Amino acid sequence: MKFCIFSSGSKQNCFYLESGKTALLIDMGISFRALNVMLRALGREVSDLGGVFISHEHSDHTRGLATLTKRTALPIYLHPASKARLGLPLTHARLLYPHIPVTLGDITILPFPVSHDAVNTFGFRITDGDRSLFLASDLGCFDEAITTRTIGSHAIAIESNYDQLALHTCGYPPSLKARIRGRSGHLSNDDAVRFLQQTIQPHTLTVFLLHLSANSNSPSHVQQQIDTHLAIQFPHVTFHISHRDQALPLIEI
Repeated sequence: MKFCIFSSGSKQNCFYLESGKTALLIDMGISFRALNVMLRALGREVSDLGGVFISHEHSDHTRGLATLTKRTALPIYLHPASKARLGLPLTHARLLYPHIPVTLGDITILPFPVSHDAVNTFGFRITDGDRSLFLASDLGCFDEAITTRTIGSHAIAIESNYDQLALHTCGYPPSLKARIRGRSGHLSNDDAVRFLQQTIQPHTLTVFLLHLSANSNSPSHVQQQIDTHLAIQFPHVTFHISHRDQALPLIEI
């Protein structure tokens, strides 16, 4: 299985997966034009995709969905509450429910609920029968029900949204800061470290840090956390930090 982060941050999110003859997207927060550019950089086309899975309805995960559905007949997999909130004429919608896996070609996707302030938010456990990926881009907190979803994962992609000090000193109003720090908001860099310290196992070879805020985080903040708390403890793991405005390479999990 191969994974590519097309974009991940507080303004747009889109993830690409492929295995065998199956290719799909998780979220469509980029423009249709950007999607075409990024797929072609991999030697792929939109016509190669088998479907799009939507984690939740927030615009940074769905901004390009209206155009995609106008220009293609791709099936869109999402929770019924997300479909209702989006209000789009999703002719090719396929409904997703918690803990009920969906198999698309060579890939099986298991959605599970996470705490975030949308009408419904999913994380995903994804496998092709050989390799597996845990992906949760937006969650305000985690517990054993979430961490157990990582068991057996060869790769973990987890939110690392904000630096505590940077959030405290940035220009956000107090209400937004409280929302971000809340249990239905986002994970801090410190939270992401704690999550990974609990979930990385000997067979976990790759970690992706996602959804960095443009205003209260930076790649250097996240890299410092990796260097200080994770790299020495887990020397067998390769760590990747997502970008808001450029894709990471296509990575074999």
